[in-house]
Amino acid sequence: MYKFIGIAALAAVVGAASAQVQTVAIKVGNLHCEGCVAPVVQGIKAIKGVQAADLSYKTGIATVRFDEAKAAVSQIVNALPSIPHAMGPKFGKYSGLLSVKLMRGDPARAAASVSKVAGVAKATVDKGALHIAFKPNSLVKMAQIDQAIAKSGGQR
Repeated sequence: MYKFIGIAALAAVVGAASAQVQTVAIKVGNLHCEGCVAPVVQGIKAIKGVQAADLSYKTGIATVRFDEAKAAVSQIVNALPSIPHAMGPKFGKYSGLLSVKLMRGDPARAAASVSKVAGVAKATVDKGALHIAFKPNSLVKMAQIDQAIAKSGGQR
């Protein structure tokens, strides 16, 4: 009996810890060439809590796995402009938008709901995906985004 309770408690702790790990897609703007990929990936990986990052120059989408107990998704997206541009400052700054595809629901309704989340600057729909911009210094978690999507009848 005690062995079972101990295993169940351990499983609950492991489950809670893994619930903090999120994988998101970030649309990266102002990529000029393949040479931009490495500095952006290195800059994202340098953020506390980021476990892995990859960026496709072709799509402009960065896939980022991170521990949300250590970094909010808004902090990662908002860090992109501070990454030095591979071509130098005269080429501008990188930008980012959280890109969320819905498994079900109306993207326009979801965008309207997400726009009401504190810390969200703007939520739009492009090619069926939500693109979310955050206010500077905001601490928006994916759970907040998911709740807003659920309120609209959607699910990611």
